[in-house]
Amino acid sequence: MNGKYQYRTGLFGIVTLLIMNVWSEANVVGQFHFDEARQQQQWFDYETEVVTLKGRLKVRMKYGAPNYGENPKTDEREYVRVLVLSRSINVRAKKDDVINGTTVKHARIVQLVFEPGLLLSSKAFVGETVFVTGTLFHAHTGHHHYEVLMFVQQIKRRLR
Repeated sequence: MNGKYQYRTGLFGIVTLLIMNVWSEANVVGQFHFDEARQQQQWFDYETEVVTLKGRLKVRMKYGAPNYGENPKTDEREYVRVLVLSRSINVRAKKDDVINGTTVKHARIVQLVFEPGLLLSSKAFVGETVFVTGTLFHAHTGHHHYEVLMFVQQIKRRLR
């Protein structure tokens, strides 16, 4: 896939899509900007566009392998962090993209994907309204329980 994607086993052995060649120190620190009107406008693009969304950080239990909810007694329980948005968003499909080729309308929940260090620090934000910055991508594995996901670069309680 043109060198833009790299698959690697992440925390708890979950295969996570990492979007490479997009992240830089400048993106993590310098481009944190929340535009209330932009979230109200509701249209976003997948991947390389860095966006900031506002919502409440929650942890939701979802069933995992082997049957993803068909047999809850034997299925693993996965605890995923999600951002429950105050307003729904729409995400435009990327033409000819196998993973991000689906437009999603009226998404109210975005599943968050963290690097391990940021995942641990995100515990302090659970239950609070936060601003999360990162890039959006479409669900493509059994561990993706919502249609829209965000690879998180930064999470904050308020803008400064």
